[in-house]
Amino acid sequence: MPDRRRAGLAIVAAPIASITRNERRAVATPSRKETRKRMNTRTRLTSTILVALAALVVGCAADPRAANNGNFERAINAGLAKPESRLCLAAPNLPHKILADRQPWNAKVPEDVEQPGVTPTAKLEALVTAGLAVKKSAKVAVTFTNFNTRTFQNDETVKGVPEIVYETGPDFSKYAVVTPTPFMTTVKLCFASLQVERIENFSEPGQAMGATVSSVYYRAKAVDVAPWSTDAAMRAAFPEMETDLQQATTTQRSSMVVLMSNGWQAAQ
Repeated sequence: MPDRRRAGLAIVAAPIASITRNERRAVATPSRKETRKRMNTRTRLTSTILVALAALVVGCAADPRAANNGNFERAINAGLAKPESRLCLAAPNLPHKILADRQPWNAKVPEDVEQPGVTPTAKLEALVTAGLAVKKSAKVAVTFTNFNTRTFQNDETVKGVPEIVYETGPDFSKYAVVTPTPFMTTVKLCFASLQVERIENFSEPGQAMGATVSSVYYRAKAVDVAPWSTDAAMRAAFPEMETDLQQATTTQRSSMVVLMSNGWQAAQ
């Protein structure tokens, strides 16, 4: 009798154990639909977090008042784009007139004409080679003072004395910066502009004379380089051109930036 009872219990318990295992398996192993639903939920949550982080990063980068490399680079580049920040060389004033042959001591040469040898012509000739100037032949009237014992002085004007005239060439206005002053007019020929290549370091913004400022240290690169800057005649006549270009692009530069209401600005 006990054996029969145990056998009956085993028959009843077997389906129950099977049902229990199936229930556990159902709980431990979700259906494909549940799995897909959970994955979609995780994906949406991950996307929401990434979008929030991206918005935070973009928001910080877009703040023009933030002290960061991007804002400082834009501020310094704006200052470097100004005409006075370009790399330029001092050039002779044009037109420039020189007598073809040296005249004797008693010659009264017009004020806008020079005797040969007063101004070296190497720079003028280099400008001609580079297309920045043109060279022309012309004639000028020269007055000679003659002395004699009877009239004491007798001037004689000779017309048609040969002269050489250097005038502005077709490309001159593209690169020239002419600055008139009460005493003289200065001419500069700009051969390159500078831009920030990389920001290397900057000081923590602080107060100076009532303004928030920072010292920025950076490296620069040359842009918009004039094609004539590589001309051999120009380099020989204006050696400072190569020196200035090399110094500007190989040494660390610094700039003071000031925080304005609309962002950072390079100090004047």
